[in-house]
Amino acid sequence: MKTVVISALVLLAGFGYCSHSRDQSPLVGKYNLQGYDFSGRLIFNGAISLTSLENTELKGLCKVVKVAEAFEGTVNKDGPCEGKVSGDKVTLDLAPNLSDGGLVFEGRWSEGRIAGTWRIESMAGAKTFGSFEAVRQ
Repeated sequence: MKTVVISALVLLAGFGYCSHSRDQSPLVGKYNLQGYDFSGRLIFNGAISLTSLENTELKGLCKVVKVAEAFEGTVNKDGPCEGKVSGDKVTLDLAPNLSDGGLVFEGRWSEGRIAGTWRIESMAGAKTFGSFEAVRQ
């Protein structure tokens, strides 16, 4: 009897593990990133690695490198990022631990692609500078 109970527990644990790994969101993964101003000029590129989605909480690592010297804002970021997901809407904060100077992406996820607008938030408010596209690798 003891062997049957132990075998049943091992099987249940195994099914639970397999079920958990299969339920990973298709949003989780690595993305190539490009950001443009409203005239279509490339401002930055980079990479986003979304590592987990639990309920509506999104976490990952984000790297953004400014490529347009003429752009005066600070967009270089390299570190943790966090966000929220609501349906196909994705909001990603690249400076979740700062209340000033955060780079924020707000877009929609569809078929391995997140596209929308990017803004810089500060104590004085937020200003949207252009569009971005993150394409899954």
